[in-house]
Amino acid sequence: MEAEQSNQADTIVLVHGLWVTSLSWENWIEHYRNAGYDVVAPAYPGLDLAVEDLRRDPEPIANLTIEGVAAHYEKIVREMANPPILMGHSFGGTIVQMLLDRGLGAAGVVIDSVPVKGVRTVPLSQARAAFPVLGHLSNRHKAVPLTLAQFQYAISSTGTDEETLAAYDRYYIPGPGRIVWDGVLANFNSHAATQVNFAKTDRAPLLFISGGADHLMPPSVNRSNYRHYADHPGATVAYVEFPGRSHFTIGEPGWQDVADYALSWARKPRAIDEPQAIHEMFPEAGERRLDKNGAEQMGFVKVGEENSTDIKLYYEDHGTGRPVVLIHGFPLSGRSWEKQEAALLDAGYRVITYDRRGFGRSSQPAVGYDYDTLAADLDTLLTTLELDDVTLVGFSMGTGEVVRYLKAHGSARVRRAALLGPLGPFLRKTDDNPEGVETAYFEGIKAAIRADRPAAIKSFLDNFFNMDVLGGTLVSDSAYQDSFNVALGASAIAAVKCVDAWLEDFRGDIASIDVPILVVQGDADRILPPPVTGNRLPALLRDVRHVSIEGGPHAIGWTHADQVNKELLAFLG
Repeated sequence: MEAEQSNQADTIVLVHGLWVTSLSWENWIEHYRNAGYDVVAPAYPGLDLAVEDLRRDPEPIANLTIEGVAAHYEKIVREMANPPILMGHSFGGTIVQMLLDRGLGAAGVVIDSVPVKGVRTVPLSQARAAFPVLGHLSNRHKAVPLTLAQFQYAISSTGTDEETLAAYDRYYIPGPGRIVWDGVLANFNSHAATQVNFAKTDRAPLLFISGGADHLMPPSVNRSNYRHYADHPGATVAYVEFPGRSHFTIGEPGWQDVADYALSWARKPRAIDEPQAIHEMFPEAGERRLDKNGAEQMGFVKVGEENSTDIKLYYEDHGTGRPVVLIHGFPLSGRSWEKQEAALLDAGYRVITYDRRGFGRSSQPAVGYDYDTLAADLDTLLTTLELDDVTLVGFSMGTGEVVRYLKAHGSARVRRAALLGPLGPFLRKTDDNPEGVETAYFEGIKAAIRADRPAAIKSFLDNFFNMDVLGGTLVSDSAYQDSFNVALGASAIAAVKCVDAWLEDFRGDIASIDVPILVVQGDADRILPPPVTGNRLPALLRDVRHVSIEGGPHAIGWTHADQVNKELLAFLG
């Protein structure tokens, strides 16, 4: 293992693959620009056109050559003031390897890369995926189309039919037969354009990222390409697999994980002597990832252990100013705060989101879903990040963490707190809480989750968004589907055990709160109806502002974001 290096590059160049255009990088472009980087994603020469135009007239595609594409990007990079981070997907990975070999770039990341000359591994799935081009020699001089079914097998093998169709409609163009054929024949051509010097000692650091379920460029191909470099001491090289990912790693659900890891590694390259699974290569608990200015962005903090494994929370940390910590609701993740996060950052606040244990990118243990433990997790995060003068903002289940934290850990670090769609004061119906809900109702929720969790989650989200009223207007099908996908990614154990946590009695916690409180709730909330929850809080709190949003469902942070953000920013002062 070589010593860790540091990379201060402030520009990222993204090189796209075949059968797509540079539009395929659109999510990464926005993601990296939000992190403060200049991002350039040029199209291949002649392909800076809309996909519809290239499908209608693919002649510019048929005319492409490997050296022509490489020279195009070489010119762009050489004209830059400072060496950029180079990232390439698929054939773009080949181009990045060629550019590094020519002495360009501060670091290189290749994702599902087409191999350079010298790599001879050809798995059966690769041969099948490439057959539409290699099935006939005459395709060498054509722009070769892929049917939707061929695209799904080669590019989007893990995607649903809907996801594949969406990617095909938005990004697909025919592929250049000449480039594919020249790549395949490179090992028989002494002057192949894709020849590089694997032993080059002054090459910039290079990371291979492979999708574990990639049909077109399977892990064995990428691993072989990696080994050709790793067998020569000198320049830094690393390899990592993301299990279950297709060739379209850069665009399928979870692409953020790949983008974050790629940038984290490129900023601090490190050599890996043997291929490792992705979970072994993520930063250790508490290690923080940085943007180009060294500001904390995202990372993991250890909050406990279960048998032989650590329990870690994934968090993101953006901006400067007074800190605001956002605690998400069931069954989503910290990503659900996107509309509030943007408004808070624009207003000059430091914003920290995290995924509760069992949800999002955090660990998914079988234990710790009671509010004492969840509040302790929050305390560990605040302590690790050394946060003071904090505003805690909880939504739905997250309001339980807020009030239990204030009771169990005090308000020394806390300036004020906001409860959106609140859980408290006490949901269960008892002799001294006649406003509550019968316990049998919650037992029914748990039974439904155990019997058919996807169906139970859909039913929950239908009422979460009031889809029968707001679907198609304030809630698009895409927004709903995104929430559904995130929810299904949560722990099945957590989904059941969290229902028990909802029944905790928070009346004593709430009565002890000694900081100003904002309560915001939709008057059409079906998940936590106001008469049982939010409307009861003002009588229990010393310093409270209570806001009811007309027509608002439970998910007011999405459907009525402008009103929520206005109230939240006014409350923050």
